[in-house]
Amino acid sequence: MPAFALLLADTFDAASRSEIRLFAWATAITGLLLFLGVLFAARQWDLLGIAGNVIWPFAAVATLSLAFPLLSSGERTRRLVVPLGVVVSATIALWVPRALDASRFLPKLGAATKLLRKTAEPVGGLKIEEPALGYYAGCVSAENWVSVDQVVRSALRSPTRSTLVWLEAADGVALARDRRSRLRILAQGFNLIDPTSYGKLELCRVTAPDLRAVQNAEGSTAAETQQATVARSKRELWR
Repeated sequence: MPAFALLLADTFDAASRSEIRLFAWATAITGLLLFLGVLFAARQWDLLGIAGNVIWPFAAVATLSLAFPLLSSGERTRRLVVPLGVVVSATIALWVPRALDASRFLPKLGAATKLLRKTAEPVGGLKIEEPALGYYAGCVSAENWVSVDQVVRSALRSPTRSTLVWLEAADGVALARDRRSRLRILAQGFNLIDPTSYGKLELCRVTAPDLRAVQNAEGSTAAETQQATVARSKRELWR
């Protein structure tokens, strides 16, 4: 890390400016590459707007590291190089872990589930199999659904006529379009650390209406399909 290079450079004689500058530039390049690496990862996953907590510590490290070559060029300013290296090390050691911890949304999602869950209400993940979520939510066992239909059917069988589901934002769109149920977002945030559930996550309550409403919705869908088929047949006949 930068501090090690600075402490090693300080052991050289003051007249050996070439070695001092070498380590100063190595430190500056290291800090800059750390920042560019985080920035590149954020751009790759389209997370620039939400990864600020992680980017800012590395931006500060890169800014401080770029000052090393300037300080190492003067006899008086050279004394500030090592204290500045300690500041950079403290930034990495103290700020970066806090920023990374703030990027973990699973504990907050689990706490929200525990707070908002109704008695005997099913809870689980749609295409999300994360045991930690069940632990944070205080669930003995959590469901694991692989399709929107399974989530809706779970809500229909539930005593509360509803289901709490963890899902990614993209899957929430498909669930919201299902006419057999209503979707309400209770909590949402970005999870940037855990690979099994990465990106924007949501806690939603899927509420199923009575069976008559479900049948009406299915009947209207079938009627619309039949009308479209008839209209298509008429167009073919006119041709």
